[in-house]
Amino acid sequence: MRSINKFSFITLAMILLMAGTTFGLEASYQTKEESPPAATSEDIQNKWNPSGLVENLMHDLQIVIQKERIATLSEVDKERKATLVYLTQERLAATEDLRSELTRLIETLVSERQATLVEIEAIGDRLVDRSLDSGKQLIDHFLLRLIQLVVVTGVLAAAIIFTVIRIRAKR
Repeated sequence: MRSINKFSFITLAMILLMAGTTFGLEASYQTKEESPPAATSEDIQNKWNPSGLVENLMHDLQIVIQKERIATLSEVDKERKATLVYLTQERLAATEDLRSELTRLIETLVSERQATLVEIEAIGDRLVDRSLDSGKQLIDHFLLRLIQLVVVTGVLAAAIIFTVIRIRAKR
């Protein structure tokens, strides 16, 4: 299918070039009022000889194709440059968005860290206060029990001493 399209295109291009070449020759002779320039036999053979005509047409076709290729490549280059500019702008915008998001996240993390440190300090203060209160209560409890032991021991010692004195006094 593609080779048919190429063949059709080449055939059409050759026909148009032949018509253009022939029209150009006729037009150049018709527009000049003076006599046409003398053509050499070699020019006549090259222009009207089928192989010379085909060579001329092929040369003209190559020039046309070359110009079209250059135009197409320059258009592709322009589009490529425009695409690169657009992509560069998008990349810069995305990079700036990421930087601002990173800055916002860092600020959030710093504030959360500070809040966490304050909370940890408060928890530590409460733990120390509870430990001190517990220590005070333990010491108070220990001293109370010690005083009770001393009092009970003193009462028992007094009772024993009183009993011993009575027993000796009865004897």
